[in-house]
Order: sequence, then structure tokens, then C-alpha cells
Amino acid sequence: MALLELRTDITWARLAMSAYAVIIVSIKQCWFSVRGELFLATINIQRSHQLPLDEIKEKAEQLAQNLTRRIGGRYRWQGDTVHYTYTGVKARIDCDASNVLIDIKLNFVASVFRGTIEEEVRETLDKHLV
Repeated sequence: MALLELRTDITWARLAMSAYAVIIVSIKQCWFSVRGELFLATINIQRSHQLPLDEIKEKAEQLAQNLTRRIGGRYRWQGDTVHYTYTGVKARIDCDASNVLIDIKLNFVASVFRGTIEEEVRETLDKHLV
């Protein structure tokens, strides 16, 4: 009887270890690293537009200034791309003659607000890319 109980315990231990390994692998696949910081969620939005590139870049500049004024952080331009950083957030706005691509990476804490952030970005794009 004791041998059967021991084998059952070993089987459950193996199952528990297997489940634990699967959970760890799943978590590692969800997280990704950007320059040493761990990020959990991403938001990728692409919109086409009919506006001149200069006007799109001006709108991106206004958005970056507004974000910096409202919540803090820093931004910089690199070619036709705005890079914005804030604690737990890295974002970029790629501007070209026909599309705007917004890529936002959120750390664990900021990922709680993913839905709200994505909704606000979509509303802002709808408002300004008419």
C-alpha cells in the first residue's frame, strides 16, 4: 500500500513540475525585453491617411508635446519617427506619406491600462486623421 501511495505522490509531483514548467515557459514567451526592461503588452495601430507628410509630423509633434505636458516623459525625433519614453512605457510614432504606425510597449504595471491607452490612441487618431 505504501509503495502505491509513493508512486502516486511521485506521479503528482511530476505532473506539478510539468505544469510549473509550462507556466514558466508561457510567462517567458509573454514577456520580452527592450534594452534591459521587461515589457508585457504591446499596442500596434496602423492608420492610412491623405494628409501631407509635414502635417502628419506636426500632429505627431503636438501629440508628443501634449503627452510630455500631461503625464511627463521625454520624446525625440529620429528621421520621420517620434520616440517617446516614460516609466514603464516606450512608444514610437512612424510617420510616412500614406500611413501612421503607432507602436507602444508597456511594462507589467502599465499593462493594466492597456485597454484605456489603446482606446485613447484610437480616438485621437480618428479625430486627427480625417
